[in-house]
Amino acid sequence: AHDLRRAFGERWSRFLMPQDLKEAMRHASINTTLAFYVGDTPEKTSQAMFAALSTGKPTGSDSEGVFKRADYRLNTLRIAERGGFSGGKT
Repeated sequence: AHDLRRAFGERWSRFLMPQDLKEAMRHASINTTLAFYVGDTPEKTSQAMFAALSTGKPTGSDSEGVFKRADYRLNTLRIAERGGFSGGKT
């Protein structure tokens, strides 16, 4: 059962912002979501970024938001490294 949960989280992590994925996964803490699901696919993100650099525009089926999500993930990880988010459940 936990394998299905992990597969769900990994699949949706490519399409949802971390806060939305946290809610979908019903995690009490955003740090749990960040630790297990955010940034797990750096190869796919880097491939899309390099393709966009070479063509000057996003490519691939999910490329429209790849830069926005990559920037959001980087900022989210930086916040988590500084001690996480405050407020809400932990």
